[in-house]
Amino acid sequence: MTRAAALLGCIGLFVGASTGARAQALSGEELRRELAGNTLTGYNTSGVVFSEYHSPDGRILGHNNGEPVLEGCWDVRREAVCYYYARSRHAGTYCWRYERLGADGYRIESLESQARGIARLDPGNPRGHSDHGRPWVCEGLVSGLDSRNASMAEATDRSPATSGRRLSSGSTDAFDGHWLR
Repeated sequence: MTRAAALLGCIGLFVGASTGARAQALSGEELRRELAGNTLTGYNTSGVVFSEYHSPDGRILGHNNGEPVLEGCWDVRREAVCYYYARSRHAGTYCWRYERLGADGYRIESLESQARGIARLDPGNPRGHSDHGRPWVCEGLVSGLDSRNASMAEATDRSPATSGRRLSSGSTDAFDGHWLR
């Protein structure tokens, strides 16, 4: 499926959502169960178009904001999905709250900004997103955040507990200061 076709599908979902479809809040466990092993395609009001396969091992494969995801991971924290991008023009941590719209759609809302968006869930990895021959693992990614960032996040009650995931490179410097972007 082309990027344009994916965007048109999301626009159709948006039109359906704006015509009175009722959104249903999702628990953390529901999010994990629905996203693991499946692909989300959508866009948000900050101009980002994305298509990302949520690998059950915590990696993100696909593209976000027009660039391939390299060393990206996802995890569910409380009732939000947090995305960790180590190697990107916009490296950082981004957490989103999801509400279900219909059988395969979501309304998403950033916990860090005013951005909102919509996404469609496709079973499996229909677009064949891959790591482009450069595999990574997600172990202890968030645990490397310094105590200043963890304290700030706890104070806002937006912080997920640490996940025990770390990029294979062992570096968390790209996320320092980006917890509440």
